[in-house]
Amino acid sequence: GLWFDILDKNIADLYFKRGSYSEALRSLEQVRPRYREQEDHRRLALCDLERAEIYLQLNLPQEAAVLAESAKSFFLSTSSPAETAQCLTLIGIAHSKRGELVAAEETFRRAVEMFRGFGKNVEAAGVDLQLAKIQHQKEDFPAAQILASAAAAAFEAEGLAVRGAYARITL
Repeated sequence: GLWFDILDKNIADLYFKRGSYSEALRSLEQVRPRYREQEDHRRLALCDLERAEIYLQLNLPQEAAVLAESAKSFFLSTSSPAETAQCLTLIGIAHSKRGELVAAEETFRRAVEMFRGFGKNVEAAGVDLQLAKIQHQKEDFPAAQILASAAAAAFEAEGLAVRGAYARITL
């Protein structure tokens, strides 16, 4: 039952982290019918969130945005701010990949605000880095540098030196 579903989802996570996106999608598709049958809307939304991440990796931003919006609707209805902010981040990335810079920036700013609101500084820094990339695309280089430097400092403050270094050299 439930433990097998959780195990299947964890296997999907492993496939995703290894870059085996088709296997990850297949694993997620195997558990979705059981979640639907059990009316486990939270796990269905988490599957949609993970599928959206995979679709972004496959450069399918429209499909990713649809899934992330669906998951966001559920998480908003259940007052789940961390998951809502994750959805907003993926929606922002999808906007960015489609060249919708204004929408991406607005979405990223909402995500940063939410992450900071409950002390998720690393996640907020990751979104700040996405905002820096948007500013760079808009040729606002000073703003991009400020955001990237702030993200680097936040990563380093959390002991994530490699991510901090990446933030410093990414632009």
